[in-house]
Parts: sequence; C-alpha cells; structure tokens
Amino acid sequence: TDVWSALTEGYAAINRHEAPAVTPDFVSIDHRTGVAFAPGDLMPYIQASWDVSADLKGHIETVHRLSKFGAVVTHATYGSSREGFDAEWRETVLFLVDGVVSRCEMYEESDLAAALARFEELGQV
Repeated sequence: TDVWSALTEGYAAINRHEAPAVTPDFVSIDHRTGVAFAPGDLMPYIQASWDVSADLKGHIETVHRLSKFGAVVTHATYGSSREGFDAEWRETVLFLVDGVVSRCEMYEESDLAAALARFEELGQV
C-alpha cells in the first residue's frame, strides 16, 4: 500500500542518516514516560541521535494496524555510542500518512492499547 511504502522509505532514509520525507505540517508527539523530545521536535531528536551513535539503525518489528491512512507498529532501534556502549530501544509508534508521513506519535512499547485507541480516534476524522 502507499502507507507501507511511505513507512519503509522513511525508515530507509533514517537508516542512511537522511531526513525522511514528511508533510509541511508534520506533527510529532512523544507520549513516553521519559519524554525525549518536545512536540514537533522529532527531527532534531533524530539528528542528535545520529551524533551520539554513528551506526544507529531501526526497523519495524511488528505491524499492529495498517490502514489506508496510517499504521501502528512496534519498532526497534539499535546503535553504539562512540564510547562503545551498545543500546537497543523499542517503542510503539503511530504513523499517519498523506503521501508521506504527516504524524508520528511515540509510545512505550507496553502502551500498545493507548496507541491503538489514539489511532482509532484519529481515523474517525
């Protein structure tokens, strides 16, 4: 689907350390307990992550919902710091797509129910 292509192209760009294609009115919200970025600041957060971990890579592990307007996935990101610390992160992520990604909301991996409820809420618009 167009949604799947937009998501896979976005992850491929990020893995090349390039900014993914997003809409001009792109929305990003971090719902995680240890909020890593302020609303709207996902792209600077990604850039800062590349600065800390030159080998940072991510991929979609599980697709929980996929529709004509978006998806809810669990993704994993792996990388090593310049000091040799290996790290792995897993989050549940809600994406909306309008040709390219228009919204990204990040949740704790354990907050799948909240992400799915929000996805349904946004899908009614």
